[in-house]
Amino acid sequence: NQLPANAVKAKSVSTDIRLTGNILVAEDSPTNQTLIELILKKAGLKAKIVDNGYEAVQYMEKESFDAVLMDIQMPVMNGYEATKLIKSKHPEIPVIALTACAMKGDDDKCFAAGCDDYLTKPVDRKKLIDALSKHLFDRSEQSKKIDNSNKTQEKNMNNSEQTAAQTGEIEIDW
Repeated sequence: NQLPANAVKAKSVSTDIRLTGNILVAEDSPTNQTLIELILKKAGLKAKIVDNGYEAVQYMEKESFDAVLMDIQMPVMNGYEATKLIKSKHPEIPVIALTACAMKGDDDKCFAAGCDDYLTKPVDRKKLIDALSKHLFDRSEQSKKIDNSNKTQEKNMNNSEQTAAQTGEIEIDW
């Protein structure tokens, strides 16, 4: 199936962005752990997986992380408690809630606990990468956590195309 010669082919520039960073993932489901780890690895991120909120709090004291993906319902210590403890010592680290709870008000509970973002399960790859991109990019203003893997192509773009690439708008590939 080839496009006609006069057809416009659009592609999202955001798929060209490679992220760098160290992500702590607190998730008790082995299936979700594997899925999230694969998504993060494909995006260029390193992941440390822990099984509950208590382990997440412990690892925050041992290692440096650029963001935390926090399951809300876990044994030993749930995501609300763990997020409150993490944010009390590391308010600058973004915490993204991951939860199967998608009822009205569930997001408010996560934000009240200190989460910076809220995603529902099953994990949607695009939404997860978009959320991480947003939070890592916000932090990269000082620490340069986003690395565009297509720097060569970027040099060849004119200024309007560069602006579109930076804002995540769609680029037209003629």
